[in-house]
Amino acid sequence: MLRAHQLEICESRSINQLHWVALSAPHLAAHWQPGQFIQVCCDDPNGQQRLLVRSLFAAQVDAKVGRIGLLLAPHSDDGLRWLSEQPIGKQISVYGPYGKLPYPLQPRGTALCIGQSEGALRLLGLVNALQTNGTATTFIAGEMSAQWHIAPQLVPTDVEYMAGAENVLRIAEKRLPDLIRWADHIYVAAGSPVVSALRHIIRQTRLRAGKSLTAVAVTLPMPCASQSCQQCRVQTRSGPRLACQVGPWFDMQSLA
Repeated sequence: MLRAHQLEICESRSINQLHWVALSAPHLAAHWQPGQFIQVCCDDPNGQQRLLVRSLFAAQVDAKVGRIGLLLAPHSDDGLRWLSEQPIGKQISVYGPYGKLPYPLQPRGTALCIGQSEGALRLLGLVNALQTNGTATTFIAGEMSAQWHIAPQLVPTDVEYMAGAENVLRIAEKRLPDLIRWADHIYVAAGSPVVSALRHIIRQTRLRAGKSLTAVAVTLPMPCASQSCQQCRVQTRSGPRLACQVGPWFDMQSLA
């Protein structure tokens, strides 16, 4: 069943070539779980042509204030551009939240987050949640052209943040094995080729006992969140699974 909400835009501003939109959502923010996403109607309800909803991961959730912050890339999509142009006070139709991590966040510890382009935007909320949880975190963002670049001020100051336009595997190439050994948990949001390469590196790297928990969100479109379009199919060892229904995060060991 779709969980529908009408949420008000309470903040909207450009940050370089990205755009920040905050929604007033006290109930959702109070019950939000790290790794979740919402489906946002990104078009005019009175328009002649309706667009599909957009799956958006929270970049920041403030339960005390009751806000959910979204970091958009307007250049990448007509619907996101429409959303970035809406005024403060505009009511937006939202469905969700959906999704979960394959295992809950643990207090403290260490975490390595690796994102590729859009995947880095999907990871930002998780990075913030890890920092709030007292987890020492390193965040690597690759293939971040000017259009995708996450400004450092959006990343918690005590998070080690490495970003660049080159392939995510090359940004911390020399340090990557050590970071993999160091991390209690690893979170990856990237396309299938990068996920496959990272899986090979992680398997080849000697991990400390119990330090191989790796959650992966393959950056596929999730236009419907209702199993209708089948576009977010992920191949797992148990057969194809839909990211919008049983993901979007998967244990790396479960992927085919």
